[in-house]
Amino acid sequence: MAGYLAKVMEKIDAGLKLNQVEQEQLAFLQIEFKEELNECTHSTPDSTRNRISYLKKLPIVDPLMPDIFYRNNRNFLGFEHDQFHCFIDPILHREAVYATADTLSSQEKVFQNMNGFTFWGNLGPYLGFYFDTRDTKEWGTRTYSTFHKITREGLGFVNGYGDHIYFDETIAYLVFKLPYFNLIYGKHENKWGPGFYGNLALSDYAAPYDQIKFQTQYWRLKFTSLVGFLRAYPEIRENGQIQSKSIAAHRLELSVTDHFQLGLHETVIYGGRKFEPAYLNPIMFYRSAEHALPNEDNATMGLDFDLSLIKNFKLDGELFIDDITTTELGTGFYGNKLGYQAGCYYVNAAMIKNLDLRIEYARLRPYIYSHKLPISTYQHFTTQLGHRIGPNSDDIFVQLKYRFSKAFVAEIIFEQQRWGDNTTDYNAGREITRDRAPEEPEYLDFLSGIHQKYTGLQVNLSYELFRNCYLKIESLLGILEKNEVHHEIIRHQYFLSLGINY
Repeated sequence: MAGYLAKVMEKIDAGLKLNQVEQEQLAFLQIEFKEELNECTHSTPDSTRNRISYLKKLPIVDPLMPDIFYRNNRNFLGFEHDQFHCFIDPILHREAVYATADTLSSQEKVFQNMNGFTFWGNLGPYLGFYFDTRDTKEWGTRTYSTFHKITREGLGFVNGYGDHIYFDETIAYLVFKLPYFNLIYGKHENKWGPGFYGNLALSDYAAPYDQIKFQTQYWRLKFTSLVGFLRAYPEIRENGQIQSKSIAAHRLELSVTDHFQLGLHETVIYGGRKFEPAYLNPIMFYRSAEHALPNEDNATMGLDFDLSLIKNFKLDGELFIDDITTTELGTGFYGNKLGYQAGCYYVNAAMIKNLDLRIEYARLRPYIYSHKLPISTYQHFTTQLGHRIGPNSDDIFVQLKYRFSKAFVAEIIFEQQRWGDNTTDYNAGREITRDRAPEEPEYLDFLSGIHQKYTGLQVNLSYELFRNCYLKIESLLGILEKNEVHHEIIRHQYFLSLGINY
């Protein structure tokens, strides 16, 4: 990141002109990455030209603000000594959601309080660390479970108390930087591919999981290999023992040219053993390894690209292959478990400065991510590791974002998702945990089953009071259409969400 900033600074010295918003963004990033910039350019940005520095000097704030807080005008607390650096920030999130729907007899109200803190830093040039922990309580007019250690989409364990739920999430990892490669150990997420709203192979939609990751980068190549430890929910037992669940994955990224990047990846989900020696080999072809093993595991592969030939305009796409039978391509054969994604990103759209346009389309065929062995489904807890929309569905996402300033951002989001749901007597391939049974049809149409469509229009306003402290207002109008035996139900949902994130 500091390397990119250094290039921008060089272009400015050569005559590049930035508008006011871009100047504010650059000034912010120079402070955010000032330690790394100092390594790259041997220059230290002026950290007094930001909002925190201004607020500290206000007559009402200055006497109440101890000097230990925001000493570097960036982090709440900072400790630096010789080659040791550690930065600490609080996490406080307050959100209130008010929703009305024509299927509800009263207004829905949901409140959420989140508290935590984060710290990160390094000890010398070879050891880095990152920690982020959050405790969250949610309550309101919804019906909440009374059971402990349940799960919820996008989360790990959740505790229910009848009138509220409570959950916590922690990301914590160490980075060992050695010559030619990095070794990362800890609990965190992965996001592979160019997609913005979702990724087909590995996305950050699921809860974090423990993993050991190896990375190396040289010239135009970057290679990543990891072994991760997942959880099945509900627990799967064999001979009274809880079955372990793991993932192995590797990814090769190649910058073919300065404007064309290509990515290739493989993943495999397996259970019943913590480690599989064949999958510990970072350069092993997983499909071939699986064929040589007595176990039947869930291996996938895919490729993606990122193309930016036109100034301010980027195209990207991804192909995900869970299973494929080439002779059945173009048919509704259930075994062709494929996913596609395509998108574009247009900066300064229609020649309007500070206006960004993003369009993204994803399509997942029936039965994708599923497996005949429940322990090998493409999930962590009950959340898919890939795209959030799930099997037998497609989605179009359009985002228009305008920056009035670095602090004040407005966006309009349009989304339309379609999917085909299972019924009690027809498997449309919608549920990851339900693979095709021998008596069920081998061929089925895309979006077969109970056809549903969701259309949403969202308007968001965000104002950054100071670094990482946001006031957000979100308004959403959503329409859900359900068609079963020519019966259509239309539900209008109006959401107004008010939140402060610090």
